Amino acid sequence: MKLLDKVRKKLKPSEATRQTAMDGLITTLKLLETLFDGIPAIGDLPKAAVSTAIQLLEQVEAAKGNAEVLNRLKQDIVTLAEGLFRPLKESGLDPSEYPAGLLEEIVDLTNRLNSICEEILRKSRRNPLARFMSASKDEGDIIEFKDKINDAIRSFNTVGIVRIQLGTAQLRAQGMQMQTQVMQIQAQTVQIQDNQETAKIRELVDKLPRAKTAGWNAGRTNAPVSCFEGTRVDVLQTITKWIDGDVSTTPRVFWLNGLAGIGKSTIARTIAERAYTRGILGGSFFFSRNDNELNNVNFLFSTLAHQLAQFHPGYLASVASALDQDIDLGYKDTATQFKSLFLDPILRSDHKPTVLLLVLDALDEALPEDSVKRILQLLLAVDVPFALRVFLTSRPEAHIRLVFDNDTHHSHCVLHNIEDSIVEGDIRRFLEFKLPAIPKELGISVPNWPSASDLDAVVAKSGRLFIFASTVIRFVGDNRIPDPRGRLTRLLHSQAALGPSTYKQLDQLYLHVLQSAVDGVDDVEQINCLRATLAAIVLFRNPIPLAALAALIGHDPDQVLLSLYNLHSIILVPSTIQDTPKIYHLSFPDFITNSSRCSDEKFYVDIQSQETSLLLQCLGIMMKLLHFNMGSFDMGPYRVRQFDRRGNPIIKAMLNKDMSQSALIVPELEYACQFWCSHLLKIVDATPQVLAQLKIFSFEHLLFWMEAMSLLGLIESARVAIKDAHQWATVKKI
Repeated sequence: MKLLDKVRKKLKPSEATRQTAMDGLITTLKLLETLFDGIPAIGDLPKAAVSTAIQLLEQVEAAKGNAEVLNRLKQDIVTLAEGLFRPLKESGLDPSEYPAGLLEEIVDLTNRLNSICEEILRKSRRNPLARFMSASKDEGDIIEFKDKINDAIRSFNTVGIVRIQLGTAQLRAQGMQMQTQVMQIQAQTVQIQDNQETAKIRELVDKLPRAKTAGWNAGRTNAPVSCFEGTRVDVLQTITKWIDGDVSTTPRVFWLNGLAGIGKSTIARTIAERAYTRGILGGSFFFSRNDNELNNVNFLFSTLAHQLAQFHPGYLASVASALDQDIDLGYKDTATQFKSLFLDPILRSDHKPTVLLLVLDALDEALPEDSVKRILQLLLAVDVPFALRVFLTSRPEAHIRLVFDNDTHHSHCVLHNIEDSIVEGDIRRFLEFKLPAIPKELGISVPNWPSASDLDAVVAKSGRLFIFASTVIRFVGDNRIPDPRGRLTRLLHSQAALGPSTYKQLDQLYLHVLQSAVDGVDDVEQINCLRATLAAIVLFRNPIPLAALAALIGHDPDQVLLSLYNLHSIILVPSTIQDTPKIYHLSFPDFITNSSRCSDEKFYVDIQSQETSLLLQCLGIMMKLLHFNMGSFDMGPYRVRQFDRRGNPIIKAMLNKDMSQSALIVPELEYACQFWCSHLLKIVDATPQVLAQLKIFSFEHLLFWMEAMSLLGLIESARVAIKDAHQWATVKKI
């Protein structure tokens, strides 16, 4: 070494420069070698290559003009270290986390570097003295070493550039896909927000007071059915032509009137169904006298507004906007409701229909009559810039006729004035389909059924009344007595009734059904139970479960159910005492409450007598079941009661936690509380018993009754009832 040192001291300045370059390169490689210690998994491969390079260079003397080559090689190695290996170490990533393909490329590069170094090292392993004497070989080894390393780096860089370009393209594609996904997410977010807003709007509209079973397709019991195929063809064509008539010349209102049982409701449902299919039905309301919601005209426009909101989203927003300004619109007078809840939302909406049809059936069954007249006047006077069509059906009652008689611009059809031959043909088609099907429905065989003469006889007796034909079908096809031939024969040969000629055959049919129900029954109590039950069914202001009905009239519920057993053709008889009995058609109450039509006094319902009886029964139930603290309130420290905007006290939170409103007030008590005054107002001459019971009720139970009405949310009805009762007493001078 001393000899070598002496030689180095004698080197020229250029030789010193080359030595400095060599020392710098070796130092760089050693630093690079330590850098690999922080790179997991791949560190051993590049470290081995660098170690081999250091061994090579330590054996190569800096001779003859290779300083520049060494400096370039040093710069290439620094670039490689700074550009690749240092970022890997500083990233702290596990190789499994490297981008796809990078690990393989690094391993390939280090393997090539290691092979290059080992190859050059093998060539340069000569005797140090010989190497010193032949420094030109060192220079060639270094140049070869540098060139091969540069080739390996260029190859690595080329692959990297290609991968970068591909990655950029993929990122661009992913970016576009991500942008699309972002747009989709934004659209979904907007949709969710819209859905949430729509849900809030629907919740607001759903707060409208309405008759939920008023629509043409509501699932209420005994709802009207559509016309039998092939019947009422001319009438339906006339109505359809009116619906599609010119907006400037066609009347907005079509009034179909006719006698009870002639098929008005069936036609109304058919028209509503067809309009719904066409997408032009704005709303429908099928009134029913025996339902406390369906006979209330105050529910008409709020119900139609709710249906209109389902017709088109634009109407939904308009109706909700009106309610947002005044949440109590559903409780306002009919004129305000018509304008604010129905007419204005249509006019404000962006959706302007070509035709919008309303179907109102059985308007004669709506109460009160004065409100019905006002509604008709509103509908006849409406003026809108589109084809609003209002199809009405009713009996030709005086208060309805009066309005139409004073208006000339409406269409109308008197159903019972249609030619007998047309109506007879429709009824015959109906019977020809229904009668032959009865034996199959009963699961029996009836040869030659029905005979041509029997079919002709039923058609003749039906006259213009479809209700007669449909009642015959129910009576003859009763599965409780599977004898269709025998029942039809007895029906056709029964004694004629004494009523008006229009309903003579129908009255005879009803009378025969009633008499058949008690045939062979000698028990007076059972017959009295039947009469009381029928009276309650036809006179009750609102249908109630059979068990509650029995409690009100003072009979055993099982006995009441038994008394109705054979009346399924005229009464919708429940299967259990918890269900509600209802009549099939209003022509039956008309018959049974008219002494000139119901000739058998066993079944005749005298309205005055029965209204008095029902009042006394209501008073009796209330005096029996009403008591102090009906709400089971906590009577501890004084509590401030809150009231809603209609004056009803908000007391639900004060109820006993173990009690519910339905448990506190049973159905018979609820009916009695709500309708005792209605029965009172029908009484012309009050008996001493009625006056005595009213006095006891007023002095001992009135406050309990008011509390019960408050629990039922009927405090306003209680106020009206007290006013009406006082007026009745004043008129009677009591």
